[in-house]
Amino acid sequence: RDIYGEENSWGSIFTPYIPGGEGADAHLILFGHRMRDRTLGFSNLREFLDADYMASHPYVYLYFPEYSQRWRVWTACNPDFTDDIYRIVPRYELGSAEYGELLLHIEEDLAEVTDGERPDVNTPILVLSTCYQDDTRMCVICALDKTYEY
Repeated sequence: RDIYGEENSWGSIFTPYIPGGEGADAHLILFGHRMRDRTLGFSNLREFLDADYMASHPYVYLYFPEYSQRWRVWTACNPDFTDDIYRIVPRYELGSAEYGELLLHIEEDLAEVTDGERPDVNTPILVLSTCYQDDTRMCVICALDKTYEY
């Protein structure tokens, strides 16, 4: 579906609903289509598996009506769709030991390419995810770097 809820094979980028979602989660997940013709969606996420490409594309930006955010690209990986990185309930909380364990899991078990700077437990992450091959997903994981107020 597109952003208006209409049938559309291209779909749209979306984030899952988090029940009881008061306050900020330690990680935000955005899902997008991997179009075969690589024209839109998250088709080019696979490029981040190349260290040179990742080094030359170090940031992702999110734009909101009152502010924008710059996210530093931390790592790229191919997790299974059942991996803890996709867990939304219960939520990961900033500063928690559980969130620290998730960051360590990403670094030690999932990361295929990384910039070498694991975020600390007080820094939220952004997970950009799309289908990859078989039962794996392609993820680019970013750490919040800066917020710009308008």
